[in-house]
Amino acid sequence: MTWVIWKKSFRDAFWLLSGCTLVMFGFFWLFVYMTSLVPSSAFLEFVSQLPDETQGLFGITVREAAGWPGRLSLSFVDPTVVLISAIWAIARGSDAVSGPLDRGTLEMLLAQPVSRLHLLLAHNAVTIVGAILLSVAAWLGLAAGIATVSVEQTSFFWFKEVVPLSDLVQPQDYSLSAVNLFSLTVFAAALTTLVSACGRYRRLTVGIVGGFYVVQIIQKVAGLAASELDWLFYTTFLGAYWPQVIAVEAMKAAPNDVWWLSLKYNGLLMGGAVVCYAAAAIIFHRRDIPAPL
Repeated sequence: MTWVIWKKSFRDAFWLLSGCTLVMFGFFWLFVYMTSLVPSSAFLEFVSQLPDETQGLFGITVREAAGWPGRLSLSFVDPTVVLISAIWAIARGSDAVSGPLDRGTLEMLLAQPVSRLHLLLAHNAVTIVGAILLSVAAWLGLAAGIATVSVEQTSFFWFKEVVPLSDLVQPQDYSLSAVNLFSLTVFAAALTTLVSACGRYRRLTVGIVGGFYVVQIIQKVAGLAASELDWLFYTTFLGAYWPQVIAVEAMKAAPNDVWWLSLKYNGLLMGGAVVCYAAAAIIFHRRDIPAPL
């Protein structure tokens, strides 16, 4: 029966995971290509014209954002990446308890010789494996773009030459950024699982977490864009999602400093995920399961 539960969890997640992984890989490769079409000088001139408050949204300095290492690091904070991560996390987390309860299948599953905690463990394990694959797909897409794209560089006075992008940046510099993306996905999935464990209807779980996610994004943007509202930045879990800062620091700081920075951000997200998963397990273990309507 144990193997059947694990097999069912993988089967339920297969198509969503396949789609999200392919889109994530393709987006990062395309991002590198599209970014290579804009010269660094033109990008620097563009961002320099933005209001000072708007420039704060980059999380890094304008000059760092204009350089190739900084420009590629911004791929991790693109709305498309955050959306794919949220889709996987919310879809999987909402289907942990409230999903099968809403469909009327949870009671039948629990009637089998399997514990509630084992059922939740199998579901969450697949979710975490999916978060790993999404992060790996993001890094591989970035690495593929770096390996296949060439850019113009000013080498002497105004003379320009085309050089491989791999001569300017290395994929391994973005490894810890991918870890930060993984941590964000796991935390969002754990939070959704906690809400799912408390509710009965999947659509309600998706609505609550989706609305909360939107509010958190607004808080982070407002906190970065307006100095008067900078306190809002410290009230959102997205304040621990700084892959661009981690990537830029990885290229200029000492390794120990970078690992400490990564541990600080990822530790906050993973620590929150552990708390949410533990609370979800306790609630699911103790709650009454109503009969399907």
